[in-house]
Amino acid sequence: LTYGTHPRRVHFFNPEAEAAYQWLEKALPGNAISFVSFSGDNKLAVIFADNNRNPGVFCLANLQTKKVTVLSSGYPTIHPSKTAPVKFFDFTSSDGLTLTGLVTLPPAVAKPPLVVLTGDSLTSATLGEDFDFLAQFFASRGFAVARINHRGTQGFGRDFARKGNFQLAKGMVEDVAGGMAYLRQQGWVDTERVAIVGEEFGGLLAFQIAGQLAGKCALVNIKTPSEPHWLALVSGI
Repeated sequence: LTYGTHPRRVHFFNPEAEAAYQWLEKALPGNAISFVSFSGDNKLAVIFADNNRNPGVFCLANLQTKKVTVLSSGYPTIHPSKTAPVKFFDFTSSDGLTLTGLVTLPPAVAKPPLVVLTGDSLTSATLGEDFDFLAQFFASRGFAVARINHRGTQGFGRDFARKGNFQLAKGMVEDVAGGMAYLRQQGWVDTERVAIVGEEFGGLLAFQIAGQLAGKCALVNIKTPSEPHWLALVSGI
Protein backbone atom coordinates (compact mmCIF):
# COMPACT_ATOMS: atom_id res chain seq x y z
CA LEU A 1 0.00 0.00 0.00
CA THR A 2 1.36 3.42 -0.97
CA TYR A 3 0.32 6.57 0.89
CA GLY A 4 0.19 10.08 -0.51
CA THR A 5 2.93 11.64 1.55
CA HIS A 6 6.24 13.14 0.56
CA PRO A 7 8.53 11.34 0.77
CA ARG A 8 6.48 8.31 -0.26
CA ARG A 9 5.36 6.06 2.60
CA VAL A 10 4.80 2.38 1.83
CA HIS A 11 3.28 -0.33 4.01
CA PHE A 12 4.16 -3.99 3.37
CA PHE A 13 2.30 -7.16 4.29
CA ASN A 14 5.41 -9.36 4.63
CA PRO A 15 9.00 -8.68 5.77
CA GLU A 16 10.60 -10.19 2.64
CA ALA A 17 8.92 -7.67 0.34
CA GLU A 18 9.82 -4.82 2.69
CA ALA A 19 13.50 -5.87 2.80
CA ALA A 20 13.63 -6.12 -1.00
CA TYR A 21 12.03 -2.70 -1.41
CA GLN A 22 14.43 -1.07 1.06
CA TRP A 23 17.42 -2.56 -0.75
CA LEU A 24 16.13 -1.36 -4.14
CA GLU A 25 15.57 2.16 -2.78
CA LYS A 26 19.27 2.27 -1.85
CA ALA A 27 20.38 0.64 -5.12
CA LEU A 28 18.29 3.06 -7.23
CA PRO A 29 18.18 6.27 -5.15
CA GLY A 30 15.75 9.00 -6.12
CA ASN A 31 13.36 6.62 -7.87
CA ALA A 32 9.89 5.27 -7.17
CA ILE A 33 10.08 1.47 -7.26
CA SER A 34 7.26 -0.78 -8.48
CA PHE A 35 7.36 -4.58 -8.62
CA VAL A 36 6.17 -5.91 -11.99
CA SER A 37 6.61 -9.67 -11.55
CA PHE A 38 8.58 -12.36 -9.68
CA SER A 39 10.14 -15.64 -10.69
CA GLY A 40 8.55 -18.81 -9.36
CA ASP A 41 11.17 -19.14 -6.60
CA ASN A 42 11.02 -15.40 -5.75
CA LYS A 43 14.74 -15.02 -6.37
CA LEU A 44 14.32 -12.65 -9.32
CA ALA A 45 12.01 -9.70 -9.81
CA VAL A 46 11.22 -7.40 -12.71
CA ILE A 47 10.85 -3.87 -11.40
CA PHE A 48 9.97 -0.49 -12.85
CA ALA A 49 11.84 2.58 -11.58
CA ASP A 50 10.88 6.16 -12.42
CA ASN A 51 11.08 9.66 -11.00
CA ASN A 52 9.73 13.09 -11.81
CA ARG A 53 12.40 13.70 -14.48
CA ASN A 54 12.60 10.18 -15.93
CA PRO A 55 9.58 8.29 -17.33
CA GLY A 56 11.11 5.04 -16.15
CA VAL A 57 13.18 1.93 -16.89
CA PHE A 58 12.48 -1.78 -16.50
CA CYS A 59 15.12 -3.65 -14.51
CA LEU A 60 15.87 -7.21 -13.46
CA ALA A 61 16.67 -7.44 -9.76
CA ASN A 62 18.42 -10.52 -8.35
CA LEU A 63 17.16 -10.55 -4.77
CA GLN A 64 19.86 -13.03 -3.67
CA THR A 65 23.00 -11.53 -5.20
CA LYS A 66 21.68 -7.96 -4.84
CA LYS A 67 22.39 -7.11 -8.46
CA VAL A 68 20.24 -4.86 -10.68
CA THR A 69 20.38 -5.08 -14.48
CA VAL A 70 18.67 -2.53 -16.71
CA LEU A 71 16.44 -4.23 -19.29
CA SER A 72 14.94 -1.37 -21.29
CA SER A 73 13.58 2.14 -21.07
CA GLY A 74 9.84 2.39 -20.70
CA TYR A 75 9.72 5.41 -23.02
CA PRO A 76 12.95 5.57 -25.06
CA THR A 77 11.90 8.69 -27.00
CA ILE A 78 11.64 10.81 -23.83
CA HIS A 79 15.05 12.05 -22.69
CA PRO A 80 15.30 12.89 -18.95
CA SER A 81 17.79 15.67 -19.70
CA LYS A 82 15.08 17.53 -21.61
CA THR A 83 12.30 17.24 -19.02
CA ALA A 84 11.33 20.08 -16.68
CA PRO A 85 12.35 20.28 -13.00
CA VAL A 86 9.78 19.81 -10.25
CA LYS A 87 9.62 21.80 -7.01
CA PHE A 88 7.84 20.69 -3.85
CA PHE A 89 6.22 23.34 -1.68
CA ASP A 90 4.05 23.70 1.38
CA PHE A 91 1.88 26.55 2.57
CA THR A 92 -0.76 27.37 5.16
CA SER A 93 -4.45 27.50 4.24
CA SER A 94 -6.74 30.36 5.24
CA ASP A 95 -7.90 28.38 8.28
CA GLY A 96 -4.49 27.14 9.39
CA LEU A 97 -4.03 23.78 7.64
CA THR A 98 -0.59 22.85 6.37
CA LEU A 99 -0.99 21.91 2.71
CA THR A 100 1.48 20.58 0.14
CA GLY A 101 1.87 20.50 -3.60
CA LEU A 102 4.34 20.48 -6.43
CA VAL A 103 4.98 22.64 -9.46
CA THR A 104 6.67 21.68 -12.71
CA LEU A 105 8.56 24.66 -14.14
CA PRO A 106 9.63 25.01 -17.78
CA PRO A 107 13.32 25.85 -17.97
CA ALA A 108 14.41 29.30 -19.13
CA VAL A 109 10.90 30.80 -18.91
CA ALA A 110 10.42 33.70 -16.50
CA LYS A 111 7.01 33.71 -14.78
CA PRO A 112 5.31 31.29 -17.15
CA PRO A 113 1.51 31.06 -17.38
CA LEU A 114 0.08 28.52 -14.93
CA VAL A 115 -1.86 25.32 -15.53
CA VAL A 116 -3.53 23.83 -12.44
CA LEU A 117 -4.27 20.11 -12.66
CA THR A 118 -6.96 18.71 -10.38
CA GLY A 119 -6.34 15.03 -11.08
CA ASP A 120 -8.70 12.20 -11.96
CA SER A 121 -10.59 12.22 -8.65
CA LEU A 122 -11.51 14.61 -5.87
CA THR A 123 -9.23 12.87 -3.36
CA SER A 124 -6.19 11.52 -5.26
CA ALA A 125 -2.87 12.53 -3.74
CA THR A 126 -0.03 14.30 -5.49
CA LEU A 127 3.09 12.12 -5.37
CA GLY A 128 6.17 13.85 -6.68
CA GLU A 129 8.39 10.80 -7.16
CA ASP A 130 6.45 9.58 -10.20
CA PHE A 131 6.79 10.92 -13.73
CA ASP A 132 3.87 13.21 -14.54
CA PHE A 133 3.26 12.91 -18.29
CA LEU A 134 0.60 15.61 -18.50
CA ALA A 135 2.62 18.10 -16.45
CA GLN A 136 5.73 17.48 -18.54
CA PHE A 137 3.73 17.89 -21.75
CA PHE A 138 2.47 21.33 -20.70
CA ALA A 139 5.91 22.32 -19.39
CA SER A 140 7.45 21.43 -22.77
CA ARG A 141 5.08 24.04 -24.25
CA GLY A 142 6.19 26.75 -21.81
CA PHE A 143 3.58 26.39 -19.07
CA ALA A 144 4.15 25.94 -15.34
CA VAL A 145 2.01 23.13 -13.94
CA ALA A 146 0.79 22.82 -10.35
CA ARG A 147 -0.89 20.02 -8.44
CA ILE A 148 -2.10 20.80 -4.91
CA ASN A 149 -3.05 18.41 -2.13
CA HIS A 150 -6.15 20.21 -0.91
CA ARG A 151 -8.19 19.12 2.12
CA GLY A 152 -9.96 15.84 1.55
CA THR A 153 -6.98 14.33 -0.25
CA GLN A 154 -6.40 10.76 0.87
CA GLY A 155 -3.06 9.54 2.17
CA PHE A 156 -2.54 12.24 4.83
CA GLY A 157 -4.60 10.67 7.59
CA ARG A 158 -8.27 10.22 8.40
CA ASP A 159 -8.78 13.66 9.92
CA PHE A 160 -7.32 15.45 6.90
CA ALA A 161 -9.49 13.38 4.56
CA ARG A 162 -12.62 14.20 6.55
CA LYS A 163 -11.91 17.91 6.38
CA GLY A 164 -12.87 17.69 2.72
CA ASN A 165 -16.42 16.54 3.44
CA PHE A 166 -18.91 18.93 1.79
CA GLN A 167 -16.06 21.29 0.84
CA LEU A 168 -16.17 20.99 -2.94
CA ALA A 169 -17.51 24.54 -3.35
CA LYS A 170 -15.52 26.24 -0.57
CA GLY A 171 -12.63 24.66 1.32
CA MET A 172 -11.09 22.78 -1.59
CA VAL A 173 -11.34 25.83 -3.85
CA GLU A 174 -9.78 28.07 -1.21
CA ASP A 175 -6.94 25.58 -0.75
CA VAL A 176 -6.13 25.56 -4.47
CA ALA A 177 -6.38 29.36 -4.60
CA GLY A 178 -4.02 29.53 -1.61
CA GLY A 179 -1.51 27.33 -3.40
CA MET A 180 -1.69 29.56 -6.46
CA ALA A 181 -1.14 32.63 -4.29
CA TYR A 182 1.92 31.00 -2.75
CA LEU A 183 3.38 30.28 -6.19
CA ARG A 184 2.80 33.89 -7.21
CA GLN A 185 4.48 35.15 -4.02
CA GLN A 186 7.57 33.09 -4.82
CA GLY A 187 7.73 34.73 -8.24
CA TRP A 188 7.65 31.37 -10.00
CA VAL A 189 4.52 31.78 -12.13
CA ASP A 190 2.11 34.30 -13.64
CA THR A 191 -1.22 33.64 -11.90
CA GLU A 192 -2.91 36.29 -14.04
CA ARG A 193 -2.74 33.77 -16.89
CA VAL A 194 -4.29 30.55 -15.62
CA ALA A 195 -5.85 27.41 -17.04
CA ILE A 196 -7.65 24.88 -14.84
CA VAL A 197 -7.55 21.33 -16.18
CA GLY A 198 -9.85 18.77 -14.58
CA GLU A 199 -9.83 15.07 -15.38
CA GLU A 200 -12.80 12.77 -14.68
CA PHE A 201 -14.26 13.57 -11.23
CA GLY A 202 -11.48 16.08 -10.61
CA GLY A 203 -13.24 18.14 -13.26
CA LEU A 204 -16.01 18.88 -10.74
CA LEU A 205 -13.46 20.75 -8.65
CA ALA A 206 -12.09 22.44 -11.77
CA PHE A 207 -15.58 23.83 -12.50
CA GLN A 208 -15.70 25.39 -9.04
CA ILE A 209 -12.18 26.83 -9.18
CA ALA A 210 -12.71 28.42 -12.60
CA GLY A 211 -16.01 29.92 -11.48
CA GLN A 212 -14.62 31.55 -8.34
CA LEU A 213 -11.23 32.85 -9.44
CA ALA A 214 -11.02 36.54 -10.25
CA GLY A 215 -9.78 37.60 -13.67
CA LYS A 216 -9.44 35.58 -16.84
CA CYS A 217 -9.25 31.81 -16.58
CA ALA A 218 -9.42 28.98 -19.11
CA LEU A 219 -11.17 25.73 -18.18
CA VAL A 220 -10.43 22.34 -19.73
CA ASN A 221 -12.22 19.15 -18.73
CA ILE A 222 -11.25 15.62 -19.70
CA LYS A 223 -13.88 12.88 -19.32
CA THR A 224 -15.70 14.84 -16.61
CA PRO A 225 -19.36 13.89 -15.92
CA SER A 226 -21.44 16.57 -17.59
CA GLU A 227 -25.02 15.35 -17.21
CA PRO A 228 -27.45 17.98 -15.88
CA HIS A 229 -27.62 16.49 -12.36
CA TRP A 230 -23.80 16.63 -12.04
CA LEU A 231 -23.71 20.22 -13.26
CA ALA A 232 -26.42 21.08 -10.75
CA LEU A 233 -24.35 19.49 -7.99
CA VAL A 234 -21.14 21.30 -8.85
CA SER A 235 -22.87 24.66 -9.35
CA GLY A 236 -24.86 24.35 -6.14
CA ILE A 237 -28.28 24.82 -7.76
